Amino acid sequence: MKNYFIKNRINILIIIIFLILPWVFFNDSFKINSVIFANGDPNLIALPMRQLVIDSIKNIEPPFWNRYIFSGFPLFANPQASIFYPIVFILDLLFPLTVSYNISILLHYSLFGIFLFLFLDEYKLNKLASFTAGLIFMFSGFIITHKGQPWMLYAMVWCPLILLFLEKFRKIRRFEFVLVASILYSFSFFGGSAHLFLYSSIVIFLFIIYYAFIYKTKSYYFLLSGLVFIFGALLVSIQLIPTLELMKNSVRNTMEYSYFTMFSYDLRLIPTLFFPFLYGSGPSGIQYFGPWTHSEVIAYFGISTMPFVIFGLFDKNKHKYFWIFIAIFSFLLVFGGTAPYYKLMYHVPLYNKFRIPTKNWYEFGMAFSILAGFGFNYFIDNVNKKIKKSITASIIFLGSIASIFVIVSKFLIQKTDGKILYRLGLELEQVQLLVKNIKISSPSIFIPLAIFAAAIILLVISLIKKNKIIYFLFIVLIFFDLFTIRNYTEGNTSKEYV
Repeated sequence: MKNYFIKNRINILIIIIFLILPWVFFNDSFKINSVIFANGDPNLIALPMRQLVIDSIKNIEPPFWNRYIFSGFPLFANPQASIFYPIVFILDLLFPLTVSYNISILLHYSLFGIFLFLFLDEYKLNKLASFTAGLIFMFSGFIITHKGQPWMLYAMVWCPLILLFLEKFRKIRRFEFVLVASILYSFSFFGGSAHLFLYSSIVIFLFIIYYAFIYKTKSYYFLLSGLVFIFGALLVSIQLIPTLELMKNSVRNTMEYSYFTMFSYDLRLIPTLFFPFLYGSGPSGIQYFGPWTHSEVIAYFGISTMPFVIFGLFDKNKHKYFWIFIAIFSFLLVFGGTAPYYKLMYHVPLYNKFRIPTKNWYEFGMAFSILAGFGFNYFIDNVNKKIKKSITASIIFLGSIASIFVIVSKFLIQKTDGKILYRLGLELEQVQLLVKNIKISSPSIFIPLAIFAAAIILLVISLIKKNKIIYFLFIVLIFFDLFTIRNYTEGNTSKEYV
């Protein structure tokens, strides 16, 4: 046992850091006993159901039925009740409901980082590179904007760990890895979001296909890894079968195309990939006024992270091609009804049961983080002319984006008095707010510009002389960069509300 800890001391230290980070990142993390880390749906849906499950168990009653909705509702058929989700089940029995709820959210943010770190560690990346990828994954994109919908976190978090065991199986061919992956796959379903469970399943399925066809033992790996879906279905059948029966009575069993494409990614939102508070809801104090709803459509993966994604494209890591495909594929899907090709997805079984195309930011965020990890690894390992070309390309990219935005914003404000903005389909009040918010003096603009500048400075320094201090400075900058987006996480509610 002692030798194990000595051998894995770096991994253990990194895992401890991941466990601490959410407590530092979120400003309400030390209020777990007085607030609820959400408002809206969790307060109205998740918490009452979880309380009902706890009460049923304490009264030695099976949690089959919710008599407080309509004339009764099948509680057992609703995955959002988290009846079979082990982490929530244990926490709810150990702590008061609101404390358990809050701890589960903080813990799952840690698990996002830990699981992706362990997965990339299996790829034999540098520890700092794997850590950085985990850091980006846990605090960016779709994950960070859905703090207030924990069942989504519960469903999403397991995908990297499932891929880890499938990768181990590919290398060692021990069938117990498939069995473990199957159990983890069932956890994803029991987490409570069928939507995100499906998206995770798509990534896992494509992962199996990719590695089955690029390595010699095609049929062996494909067939045995595919058992994850069969074993997983058997494990979750206790809840899957009643859920499918309940779906037959749901208005979402069939849906119109307009409903299917609800909250598609609007082209007007593309600048928010670099300036996330362009439409408000940030440090400027202006309420969000962009395409609705901000928690679904806004996705920010960092400015300081982008150079490493560029480096990742140059890395010779053979695994990058799969994640480049996932990044491109998911990015195309988020546009939903905005893009004509999305009509094809309306005819894809299972996929056409779920709305909100922007939830595909989840897969994109995972691919983005992994490619950034590859890039950080490339940045550490290379000191030759090739990396200098990549660094120069990144400097030009960041400098161009920042310069174009400054020039265009000044033109829109000074030369046109915002008249061109009406052509974007914005109303008068929205145009007035946008003109006010895109001034360089606005915190929504100068904070991202400061991050642009800091990233460029570090890249320039690394061109002159690259050392370990630069690596750590980049990690600090990435944390601060993503730290600015926490304003998009849903607010909290006094526990007295429940």
